[in-house]
Amino acid sequence: MKIQNKFLSTISERIKPLNIAHRGGMGLYPENTMFAFKSVIHVHNVDALEIDLQLTKDNIPIIIHDSTIDRTTNGKGKVRDLTFDELQSFDAGYNFTVDNGKTFPFRGMNITIPSLEEFLYQFSNILINIEIKYNSLLLIIKTKKLLKKFRAYQNVIIGSGLIGVSRKMQPYFLKCGLFFSRFDIYLFALRNIIGVPTKYFEKFDVLEIPMFSNNFHVLNYFNKLIKKSSLPVFVWGVDNFETIQDAVNKKVNGLITDRPDLVNLILYNK
Repeated sequence: MKIQNKFLSTISERIKPLNIAHRGGMGLYPENTMFAFKSVIHVHNVDALEIDLQLTKDNIPIIIHDSTIDRTTNGKGKVRDLTFDELQSFDAGYNFTVDNGKTFPFRGMNITIPSLEEFLYQFSNILINIEIKYNSLLLIIKTKKLLKKFRAYQNVIIGSGLIGVSRKMQPYFLKCGLFFSRFDIYLFALRNIIGVPTKYFEKFDVLEIPMFSNNFHVLNYFNKLIKKSSLPVFVWGVDNFETIQDAVNKKVNGLITDRPDLVNLILYNK
């Protein structure tokens, strides 16, 4: 464990799991927007923010989960085919609804897709969980430069679900915590069966897994493996009272949640 990393140190110091706002609390606010990040910090006092990175046509790292803007904005197109200035013309709060499309409370509020630089300018002192979604060495290098510029290394856990990106990025973020790729999660789950040496996993600092996958209870499966390991565990897909309480009972270290308000209710009665 890289104890000099503030995020990892915070995990080891905490008794209760960290309340980590998934895409800025996407069950409450338009996901991956500055409006959401500010809201979950000031209204819900979350412990950390979880964000996703893609790269624009003019090679600017931006915070958006999908490779297209179709789902989260009033525009259409691939992120990689649009410049940052072009992306700013779209409403990133346009499609947000909590009542199946009856109302859209954040339309027309000048909510846009943020750049990583804009985000770090305001939140470099906050604990940040970053997933790189696009397979690009340039995105990795630009992300590293921005983390260095804002002195944010110590507050960051970073990784990618994509095995190729995960391998590529590891030498660039030695001061950050590193989470498992999807492929490495499978290896970890099967390590005793296929004989993967424990040393292979020493480069990773955090295991981030879904609560469920295709109705399979992933956390239940990993729970025994976790107890035999000193790895901290973050769980995502914990967005209602039942799943949050289940994860808390299993003593996970972090809850990556769309509903940080519910996490506060369960952990702190507030």
